[in-house]
Amino acid sequence: MEQSCPYVINFGRIPTEYIERTAITEQIVGAFQADVPQEDCFVLTGLRGSGKTVLFSRILNIVRQDKDFIVINLNITMDLLQELVAKLYDTSGFMNKFITTNLNLSKFGIGINIDTLPPAASLESSLEKILKEMKRKGKKLLVGIDEVAPTDSMKTFAHTFQSMIQQGLPIYLLMDGLYQNVSDLSNDNKSTFLKRAKKVPVERLNFTSMRDNYKSILKIDDKQAEEMAAITRGYAVAYQALGRYAWFEKDHKLTNHVFSQFDDVLKEYVYEQIWTELTENERYYLSFLTKKPSMDVSELLELAGKKKTDFSRYRASLIAKGIIKDERGKVILMLPRFENFLDLKVKYDW
Repeated sequence: MEQSCPYVINFGRIPTEYIERTAITEQIVGAFQADVPQEDCFVLTGLRGSGKTVLFSRILNIVRQDKDFIVINLNITMDLLQELVAKLYDTSGFMNKFITTNLNLSKFGIGINIDTLPPAASLESSLEKILKEMKRKGKKLLVGIDEVAPTDSMKTFAHTFQSMIQQGLPIYLLMDGLYQNVSDLSNDNKSTFLKRAKKVPVERLNFTSMRDNYKSILKIDDKQAEEMAAITRGYAVAYQALGRYAWFEKDHKLTNHVFSQFDDVLKEYVYEQIWTELTENERYYLSFLTKKPSMDVSELLELAGKKKTDFSRYRASLIAKGIIKDERGKVILMLPRFENFLDLKVKYDW
């Protein structure tokens, strides 16, 4: 039977050829499992396609193997507090095995209506009772929220989480999201604790790991493996996409056909969305990098007809979003072949 391609372009699912982000994973898992945790909330931030959701899933799966933890993954589009309490009730054997406190949650549509008990006053008070019982039994709760956004439900949940933490209850939170969404949520008055939450940027994949993987899987020489790793610039979706299209090419060569497919999938899956989320001024400065993806700041300002003070704010936001980096007075595009996308977008709005 012909071997299937091990590289996939599938957001969120842990791929077969997954490159571990060992340092970040160990940092977060270790913090949650510590006897006296120094951090109770981590937020993974990064661009679309940077691998933050895959890393998020990987960490939750590792913690799930710890018998002292109950891990609940929530959907940002739902009422988060209600979904959390409902999922705790739905967790196989959870209420019978760990919780002896009977709660009548019938008015929230959760659990069985126990006629002899008054309905719970609120979901927050119900969660508090559950967490107190978990603490008594030596259990901990890790809540995961993928692609956070500043919704009303998220703000309410953040306020509840902060209240539980202040009471010393065993609840932990792992989230991931785009830089702008995390920033907006952190600046909300109901979510002030997120300003202090540990933000962990999802950095580029390790060059050596990518090179060695390409060499091993595609059976190519060091030179091509290094070239492929360099082309991806450590961008997770690019690593999978380039590996996939090279896999299907004769002798796994980097042909024009491979690059055409590579550019198309990055445009369709991530670059168009990234572009729509940029401000008009951010787009303006990027438009000068179409032919020269690495440029002196002074040259960029001259071309743009702007002063350094004008550029500073947009430079900071583009760096925070992971689109550029500023190194020794140069502005450098971080995304693979993004200059080609920009060129077509600026010239033809394509």
